[in-house]
Amino acid sequence: MDRKFMSSCHLLKLLTDLGSFRWAECQVVALVENAKSEADIKKSLSTISPSLEGLYTASLLATRPSDRHYLKSALLWLTFAVKPLHLTEVSEAMIFTGASSIDPTQRLFLDEAEDILRSCRMLISYNADSKYASLAHSSVQQYLVSEQHRSSPAGFFHFDKAEDLCALSCLSVDYLNMTCFASGHCASSKDIHKRYRDWPLLEYVSIAWPVYVKVMSWPLSSTRQRTEAALLKFFQSAHRPHGGNFGSWVQVYIPRHLNVNQSLSQPLYYAARSGLVEVVRMILRVEGKNMLEVRGGSRGSTALHAACAFGHTEAVQLLLEEGANPNERNEYGERGIEWAEINGYEDIVELLLEYGALPMGQEGLDRLTNRFKAKSGGSDNS
Repeated sequence: MDRKFMSSCHLLKLLTDLGSFRWAECQVVALVENAKSEADIKKSLSTISPSLEGLYTASLLATRPSDRHYLKSALLWLTFAVKPLHLTEVSEAMIFTGASSIDPTQRLFLDEAEDILRSCRMLISYNADSKYASLAHSSVQQYLVSEQHRSSPAGFFHFDKAEDLCALSCLSVDYLNMTCFASGHCASSKDIHKRYRDWPLLEYVSIAWPVYVKVMSWPLSSTRQRTEAALLKFFQSAHRPHGGNFGSWVQVYIPRHLNVNQSLSQPLYYAARSGLVEVVRMILRVEGKNMLEVRGGSRGSTALHAACAFGHTEAVQLLLEEGANPNERNEYGERGIEWAEINGYEDIVELLLEYGALPMGQEGLDRLTNRFKAKSGGSDNS
């Protein structure tokens, strides 16, 4: 068996006895990766960092200064990622600054982006076969957002969770607001696949921005103002042919909606469907209450129907407070209370009753039960 491998295993056991497994694992990476002999490993033992944070800091400081701007961007996206990112996605994220377009000549060569990820393998896990990257361990995120790290020699890589979630929300919507998506949804599968190839971050930001917007704390800051401005620009594009940038997003986010609807559902519908309470509030402030009963989705439902079907209690309450009709029916004759009942959202049922919804009779229950024998968590009302 390979002597370096045997030495690594022995060293891992020795170090695990001294500290946590993650600390020991990182020590092995640091001590063995560039060792040429057992003597090198023994010599390196004298340089052991007493803490995991010290190892992470040393790893960041060992990266090339010319790569650190790109590495920080990669770490930002990976720290708050909703799923592992492909090399092409990370590479695009490294160079996107929120501009209205991307200069193709500024894109990194993929082997260069790969080298940057590999240069920080103690913090980033990168699979060379699948080309997917993620943080190497949960402790990496804890380290990058910690106050201790902010004042460390590698504090350049510190992230403020509240501000940077807001920044990522803005960057994600900025990407969707680029001029290349202004033409709206594509007419054919060939065109949409070409769009995916040309713009590798499109699919990820389409899925991620509602998540970021929902979990961010909406701090009163210039970052929030920028995020709101980006969202308003995004939503206003829905009135353009083929839905503009908004239509391009819908085609990625819920493609079947464009297959069954001749007209695009409005932003309020999608905000309520995703439980984005602050976005619902913002849209109503700008567009007015006349949007409350506008229909959308595959079943011709209102924003209230969608919020009820997907269990978003806060969104339901806000819509009711703003004057949404609790007894409004969708194009299939279904009311929000029926969807809340069949999906088990008792708190929403009680809320609707409080605002004047008529109790669901046996006819309503039978209609939904017969149509959807398999409970779908609300997706059939989308």
